[in-house]
Amino acid sequence: LKGIIFKKIIILFPDPWPKERHKKRRLINSNFINLLELITFDKTKIIIATDHEDYLNQILYEFYKNRSFSLSTEIIGSEIRVCFDITFTKYHEKAKKRKKKVYFLLFEKKKS
Repeated sequence: LKGIIFKKIIILFPDPWPKERHKKRRLINSNFINLLELITFDKTKIIIATDHEDYLNQILYEFYKNRSFSLSTEIIGSEIRVCFDITFTKYHEKAKKRKKKVYFLLFEKKKS
């Protein structure tokens, strides 16, 4: 990935691997956040959507531990989807059909 830098990364509904023994397979973990740190500029936007509350908590914790990214409080919830013109995916539709809450998160890389 040397030389590849992203200004915006959108991760929609990563597989939650809900069973305890499978959590180590989740995409968003410490190693992944460290990789994001290497391939992003200052102020790079990372948008994540999930309908799985346990995964939401893990995502928030992993980004908090890294400290290179801050959670946006200016644009929150479904405003993120509208602001960044993110279309509904089949997983978003599935969550709506099941009446599950969809969480949108916006992180921004801090200045180094």
